[in-house]
This record gives sequence, structure tokens and C-alpha cells, in this order.
Amino acid sequence: MKKNKVITAGEAIALIRHNDVVTTTGFVQSCIPEALHAALEKRFVDTGAPRDLTLIMTAGAGDSKGLGTGRLHHEGLLKRVIAANFGRMPKVAKAAQENKILGYNLPQGVISQLYRACAAGQPGLFSKVGLHTYVDPRHGGARVNTVTQDEIVKLVEVDGEEWLFYTATKIDVAFIRGTSADPSGNISFEKEALTLDCLAQAMAARNNGGIVIAQVERIVDDG
Repeated sequence: MKKNKVITAGEAIALIRHNDVVTTTGFVQSCIPEALHAALEKRFVDTGAPRDLTLIMTAGAGDSKGLGTGRLHHEGLLKRVIAANFGRMPKVAKAAQENKILGYNLPQGVISQLYRACAAGQPGLFSKVGLHTYVDPRHGGARVNTVTQDEIVKLVEVDGEEWLFYTATKIDVAFIRGTSADPSGNISFEKEALTLDCLAQAMAARNNGGIVIAQVERIVDDG
């Protein structure tokens, strides 16, 4: 008998452990798995767990007033954020400004490509994007504050040319949003405005031995 993979948001969030690396989807106020963010916030507020998560995201996902990833501002919930946009989660951005969490501000396209590198089991990404900018290790290495010390962007030379090497961070949990799901875990996106990086994020988590948690509108029969 096939395993039924349909569970509640609360049951899914209970699978997240301390120090997990969590990636989430969403673009401004579109395609956000809001039920998952809300369930994660509730679990932390009620129990103090999970703690010290790393959050990885591309575009900002929220309304700048506390929804979306803005729900994850509670002290102790996040340890590190790797994102292209902090603007949609101002309280998280403030925590980074105040040196309460570690933070990196990477280019959006680079983060998208890093999901694919993770999915392929690659160690990272070579790119010229970011050379001679704040992302370049000679100019800060994308760190957003003084407590962030680890180097995730390296300057390398290949055949006499300068490149940046972006280190891929292995993902434990991927939050995605679709429209329909069946009990076997197949997801479709027929009503979603965008599919974004959902496939690459899911593959990155799965190929690292992690889990994929999908919020959907409806459950359909297998087949």
C-alpha cells in the first residue's frame, strides 16, 4: 500500500529540527506558502522550537507588515539568513542590522542557480556576477553585518580571469506552494501565478536527504 503523504501544516512543521537549513518560495505577495510560515511561527512561539534555523530565499516573500517570512522574526528562531531581498521582512532585517543574526545579501539570480547546484550535488557556482561589488570578498563578501564572518563567496582565478565562487549551502527543508497534490506527493501548479524555483528547491532538499513541504489548495486522487 502506498504511503499517504498528506498531513497538516502543524504535523509537517514538527519535522523541522534545530539548526536546519530551510528554503522557502514566494515573490513579494505571490506564491507564498503562508500556512507553513504561520505554522512555523506558532510552533516556535508555543514551544521555543525549532531554534537557530538558516533561512534561504531569493525574492522577498511577504507584505512588509509581518506576513510571509516576516513571521520568522522571533529572537532565537533564525540564526542566519541568506537572501536577495530583506525588504519584505523588516523585523528580520532589523535583527541583522543589530547583529542579532548572521546575514548574507546575495544576487537573486545567483541564489536561483545555487538551488540547482545543490540539486545536482555540486559544491557551488562560478560566476562573474558580483565582481567588484559588495558581494566581492574584497568589498565585504555579501556580509550584512560585523558578526557574520564565514566566507561563502571566494575570489578565484581561472585561466587568468577573475571569477567569484559561491558556496552552495545544503538544504534540509524546502517550503513550496502548489495548487493540487495527490496522496503520493505529486504537485501541480495550475492556479499559481509563478512556479519560481520550486522544482530546484525541492530537488535540492530531496537530494540532500531532506524533506519537501508543499502547501496546496486541494487534494486530488492518485492518477
